[in-house]
Amino acid sequence: IRTIIELGKNSVYRARLLTANAVTPYPVLSVTITPVTIGRRADLVLEGMSGEEAKGSFEAEWVEHRSIMDAPEHERVILYIHGGAFVIGSRRLHRGITWMLSKYGGGASVLSIDYRLSPPSCFPLPLQDCLSAYLHLIAPQVSSSIPESREGITNGGKVVMRYKPSQIVLMGDSAGGNLCLATVLYIREHGKKLREQYGIEAENIMPAGVGGLSPWCDLSHSQPSFLLNGDYDIVPFASADPKYIDTSRNHYYIKDNTFLRDPLVSPMYAHVDDSDKENSGELLPLPPILLHCGTSERLYHEILFFGRSALEKSASPVYLEVYEDMPHVFQFFSMFESLADVSLRRLGKFAIDVTTNSSSQTNGHKEEASPTWDSKSSDPAGE
Repeated sequence: IRTIIELGKNSVYRARLLTANAVTPYPVLSVTITPVTIGRRADLVLEGMSGEEAKGSFEAEWVEHRSIMDAPEHERVILYIHGGAFVIGSRRLHRGITWMLSKYGGGASVLSIDYRLSPPSCFPLPLQDCLSAYLHLIAPQVSSSIPESREGITNGGKVVMRYKPSQIVLMGDSAGGNLCLATVLYIREHGKKLREQYGIEAENIMPAGVGGLSPWCDLSHSQPSFLLNGDYDIVPFASADPKYIDTSRNHYYIKDNTFLRDPLVSPMYAHVDDSDKENSGELLPLPPILLHCGTSERLYHEILFFGRSALEKSASPVYLEVYEDMPHVFQFFSMFESLADVSLRRLGKFAIDVTTNSSSQTNGHKEEASPTWDSKSSDPAGE
């Protein structure tokens, strides 16, 4: 994997050529893959993009692991956003992760999307795709009136399911983890406006939780581990296709370096303070967040910093789990490495717990308070 990345780091064309048709295996007899096309929200124009860039659609797929004898007790969805440095990657390449999250997530339905890659699509276009995918789940586009939550909606002859935010967990690896965090940071600031704009019934449109698999939190590479762990990780020091990169632009994802410390680009620079009473009425609290990283990866310190400092005053719990000697997105190696399988099991257990607890608290009555997720569970898979 490191050799392939090294071969493509100085040429976007070569990097995509090497990975374009890559597919990871999955058990075809127990996993169902259903392709779907998701329309972008043309009326969701983020700062820095044009109205034309908000139009169109992108491909996605439902990944579902189903046991004939064991139907899921609570229906839940994992919206999965793949990694690849914003440059490469696809839903097909990440099936080795998504089908296992469906299995360990108690039969969760995983919606895995192909967002726009950079170049040519710089920030905020991939973020707009992720927001459109989330809105596709909680507020499907229909021409008629919106029925009650969770009912089937007929749209052009197709039935689209509408889910409650409390049934959904965002998960992603590397650049996809970055986009998961950027999505909830955007919802934190604009959630009330989005709720009114799309007629969403839920008072809080935040998802039930976020799971980050080695999420990329700092595109400015300011933390020591980015240099110190270079000999042990699969991530290269830099990508430098001269067609796109120069002294004013360090990465394909941004138009220029002035964006590097934007919290929606580098979530490490976000400062979430839910104790600020002055702004508490305008900002939504973040959901519970679970972060997984390895001590041998370049992004190790920035993930620690994000979990311990940027979210220090978050009203919701933040769980940080560090896996000794593991490289970047080590979950890819679950077929060979037991710790990778442990990580996926714990991410699945997290999805089960936050959606179960969230749904129990939104059924019109309050239950006895309980922890959102038992982070100290020694046996997350129940085996």
